[in-house]
Formats: sequence, structure tokens, C-alpha cells
Amino acid sequence: MPETTQETSTLPSWWRETGRSFLEYLGITGLGIAEPVLSSFRNGADVFVLRHATALDVVGFVGAVVFVPALVLLGFECLFSILGRAVRRVVHIVFLAGAAGVVVLGTLRDRTTWGPMLLVIGALLAVALAGVAVWRWPAVRLWLRYLAAFPILLGLAFLFASPVTDIVFSREQAAAADGVTVGSPAPVMMIVLDELPLVSLLDDEDRIDPEQFPNLARLAGDATWFRNESSVAPSTPEAVPAILTGDYPTDPDALPDSSEYPDNLFTLLGSTYRENVWEGVTQLCPTDVCPERNGSQGGGTLGGLLDDAADVWRRHVSLDRSDGQVTFQVRQSNPNAPLTISDFVDSLGASGDEPRLDFLHVLYPHQPWFHTPSGAVYDAPFVAEGLDSSYRWKDQQVADAGRQRHLLQLQHADAMVGAVLDRMEELGTYDESLVVLTADHGVSFLAGNPIRGVSSENYHQVMWTPFLVKEPRQTEGAVDDRPLDAVDVLPTVADALDVDIPWDVDGQSGLSGPPREDGTRRFFDWTLNALRPTDGPYVEVDGPTGFQRLLDEPPAGQGDRKELRFYRFGEWGSLVGQDIAELEVDGGPRHSGRLDRAAAYHDVDRRTGEVPAYVSGVVRTSEADVDTVVVAVNGTIGGWSHLHAGTVGAPDWYTMVPEWFFVEGDNRIELYSVSGTPDDPVLSPISLS
Repeated sequence: MPETTQETSTLPSWWRETGRSFLEYLGITGLGIAEPVLSSFRNGADVFVLRHATALDVVGFVGAVVFVPALVLLGFECLFSILGRAVRRVVHIVFLAGAAGVVVLGTLRDRTTWGPMLLVIGALLAVALAGVAVWRWPAVRLWLRYLAAFPILLGLAFLFASPVTDIVFSREQAAAADGVTVGSPAPVMMIVLDELPLVSLLDDEDRIDPEQFPNLARLAGDATWFRNESSVAPSTPEAVPAILTGDYPTDPDALPDSSEYPDNLFTLLGSTYRENVWEGVTQLCPTDVCPERNGSQGGGTLGGLLDDAADVWRRHVSLDRSDGQVTFQVRQSNPNAPLTISDFVDSLGASGDEPRLDFLHVLYPHQPWFHTPSGAVYDAPFVAEGLDSSYRWKDQQVADAGRQRHLLQLQHADAMVGAVLDRMEELGTYDESLVVLTADHGVSFLAGNPIRGVSSENYHQVMWTPFLVKEPRQTEGAVDDRPLDAVDVLPTVADALDVDIPWDVDGQSGLSGPPREDGTRRFFDWTLNALRPTDGPYVEVDGPTGFQRLLDEPPAGQGDRKELRFYRFGEWGSLVGQDIAELEVDGGPRHSGRLDRAAAYHDVDRRTGEVPAYVSGVVRTSEADVDTVVVAVNGTIGGWSHLHAGTVGAPDWYTMVPEWFFVEGDNRIELYSVSGTPDDPVLSPISLS
């Protein structure tokens, strides 16, 4: 039915219709795209700091999110207008109805537990109803034009009343502290690793495992290891500032930059030290101290932010609930971490006439776990197949599989630390330097528990982190089990350099301060926490119990073959490394299956820096007797897995295989179901396509 509203505008009819179309598109895309994207970015505004975004970048980002989707739809509509006004009207209705379906799909996904089929049905019904409504009732289109004000107001609120406001309207930047005297000015090397629980490093004697992590153990042999140190937050934007300022976090909306945290390690030493600072997520070093921003995430600033926005929106409307929580692309993929280390190593040099501070915070061994110990990259999903929609591990076997990938990448992180230490020794600066190594927070691998949030069962894994301090000319290691918090790191560094901190801090030095009471520990609340705070922004846990549970946890892996220790998980882990020819094989194939990425195993080229170490696929069977499978590479068992059939978008089975099992060129992959016992297994072949 045509509209009957009297047109009074003197503009040509085509332009009037185009203007109305744009407003209608703006209204519907505001609901379907701008609102979920800007809401996610408001809750994770630290991504703008991570991207080193300027005010212009933020304004351009908001403008693109608010206006570009509507402009794209309008552009296609105008192209179809060449075919006539009637065609244009049909295209317009189809576009509006489709956009309405997207709005409903995202809403249902976020607010219901419906499966993919019901989500699709709900979205299609919305498309049909919206199409009829737009076609028959002009008032619906008029309402959409009024709704166009919504995304514009949303964008203005994002710019003027959100955590990013401090970027758009920059406050006075922090500067190097005046009047600071360094009594013992030694070179400083400080490394902050990311998402590293202390428990991952320990062997059965509660040492840093010298076989699996030789470089971290090497540093511990020269340093004081404060073994009972814990983080104060599960999120990097709160945890790293706590390390660098000596203060507990208090504001969940504070961006991790020097405007919010003007009193920090870099401003403390900025007037005395030449600083080489590589910040992976934060920007606490002010521009007068650090004119160059090292360690920024790849992808370009505005372009990277828009890539992040596309990923957020894709997850918002995804039918696959294994995607879990919305996370930013830059946090899921940090392929530049090894490169950052390499560049950082190249940037090191002798102090010269003034002492030197070298600082590195790198997103390693943080998720995603895509690197083998050698640094080779393998193709695998993020972590989603092992997690439920609330970001908790589905069962212990998938949690162990996640821990395995974490430990293998941690071995590569250990090699990176070794590269830094080797370079220092080449330069002749290691002995005279203050070397500090810690991590911002841990990660959990317990079934039914969140991967990052603390629970009554997993807090010893999430909270306790490594803290090593090698003082200048220290040559013998020591273990100190006095309780410390992350806020004690800065006072400890200041104590080692004989510096008085000119602001009040919550922390105290681990070198000479009075012993802390080992009682309740505070952990800044975050959305992933399973423990809810009773009073204020912190959850509280028992420190002595957590530390004891840390020490009592058995190390990863089985047996004494150190090269296979991180591949021998769980009840069938002892089979890894055994030859198929030496085991009992029960007849021919009774089941069939599919090998994911099959072509990758026929043309392995290690020179590319890639290896197909993550092996996965599907088993086609309705029989209940197939529960567990083992994977053989070139005749040797490389891994095992329970079947996980029924998870949408995930393989039935998946496992990590030692990278050295693969030869150059063609490799033979075999799959077997396994029964019996680990000491007396019976294998049955499964044919693979």
C-alpha cells in the first residue's frame, strides 16, 4: 500500500525517498549492529588502549559502526533503483525485513537457551512478520525513521560518557616524577608474562621444572623466588597496572594508560633511567618517557578496531553457542608474540652513561594456544570446543587437552625468556642487572570451573603466579614462601634500587619489608568470577589453603620420558609413544570416520614454520562401544581422545601429537578405537576418509 502522507519538500522525489530509506536503515541497523557492538566495546574499552588508538581513531570507529551498515544497504538499494521504482521498493522491504531478522536472532541468542534450529525459525518468523509490516503499514517505516536517532545518541554516549571519553578528550598526560633519587642505579630487566599460573611450572619437588622449563629454572637458580605470590585481578587491564603502580585496582572502567595511572614504575624512574618499554596491552609509560609505542598489536589501529567489531558482531549472531563469550579478535589471535620477543631482544643494549630500564609485557603464553615448544604454528580452533556457554570446562578430559596446549606454548615462552637472558649475557649486562619476572594472572584447568574466573575450587590456579627477583650480582637462588601480592612487585623493585616511592602504595617490599599476614587474599571482581563479592569490588579467598593446594597439585604428564611428559595425559596417556606393531589390533575396520584437514598431512614442510600437530576428526558410528580413540602417526601412537559427539561445530575427537612425529612430505595418519586397559589395550582400526 503506498504512503498517503502529503509531501511538502521541494527536493526531488528520488532524493526524498533516498533520505527516508537511509533513516530507516539507520534505525534498524542501530538495533542489530551498533547497539551490540558498542555495548561490547564499552565493556571492553581497554581494546582501544591495546590498539594504541588516538581520539581520531575512536571517532572514526564510532562513525563507521553507526553509519556504514546503513550506507552499505542504501548503496545496494540505489543500484537496484536502476531497474525501476517498484523493484527498489521490493529490495528496500527485503533489506529491512532481513535486518529485523538479524536483530531478533541476536536477541534470542543472548537471552534464550534455544538451539540452532529454534534460533533460525525465530529469525525467519521475524523476517516474514517484518516484511508484511513494512509492506502494509507506513507507520512502521515512520517509526524506523524516528528510531534513527537511537544509534546516533548511542554513538554520542559512547564518545562522551564511557571509558573511552578519556581518549577522545585527552587529559593532561603523566610525566616523569621529579626529585627521585636512585641510591643503587642498576640496569633493570623486567618481564611480565601473561596468563601463567605458577602451578604449570612446578615439578614433583615443587621446583620450577628444569627439564620442561630450563630457562625459567635457570633464572630461578640465580634469583630469589617468591613462591607464595598471588595476582590481584583475573584481567590484564587491572592486573598489570597493579604490578606497575603498587596499588590494588578499584575502578573497573579505568583504562590501563598513564592518564589513569600516572604514578607507576616508568614515571618513578623516568627522570633517571633510559627506558625501553614494550607494553602489550597497557600504555602506562607516558609519551615524554616513551615517545615510541613498542609492542602494539598488529592489524593497524582503525582497521584493527573494525576487524574486532566485525568479529564481535559475528559472534553476537552466531548459531554456534560454543563461541562462548564475546571476545575481541586481537585477544584471540596474537601471532606477533614471538615476533615481539625477537624485536625486543634486538632492541637490547648496554646502559652507557645512564642506567637502562628494559620492560616487556607480552601476551604469552596467553590463549590462543597455537604454538609448539619449537615455536611452530599449528591450525586448531580457539578453545571453544572445550568450554560451555558460560566459559567453563565441560569435563576434565577437555580441560586436560586445553592444559596440554597451554603447557606446550609455555615451553615456547620459556625459550623466549632464554633468548632475553642469552642476549643479556652477550652484552655483559646480566650479572649487574636487576632482573624481575612475573605474570599478571593464571588460568584454570578444572572441569566445571571457569577458565579465568575464580571459584572455591580453582583459585589456586588463577591467582598464584611466578615472581622471580635477581638482584645485581646475585649468583645463588633462594626460595621465599612469605605471602606476597602483585602490588608488592613495584615496592620490591624500588627497594632493590634504593628508591623512595613518592606516593602512597598498597604494596610493600618482599626484600626488606615486614612479613605479611598470610590470611585472606583479595581478588578484584570481574565478570568471569564464579565467587561473587559480598562487600565491595573484591572476592576473598583463603591464602594458606590456596598455597598448600598449589604445592599439593601433581605435575602434568606421566612417566619419566621427559620429551613425552606433556603428551601423556589421563587414563590412556601411557599409550603415547608406543608402536602400533607392538600392540594387539583386533581385526579390520568396523567403523569409519573423517580426518579434518587431511591434505595437511601429505605435504608437511617444516620450513614454513607450520606443523599439523593438532589432529581431529569425526567417527561415524551409532554403536555405544566406541568411546575412546587413539591416533597413530607413521605407526606410533601420538595421542588419544574420548569422543565428544553432539557438540555443534566441534570435532568428535581431537588431540595434540608431538611435532617430531611428523616427517617432511607425506605422513600416515591412523585412527583406532581402544578398549581393555591401559596396561593391556585392544585396538580396533577405524577407516578414515
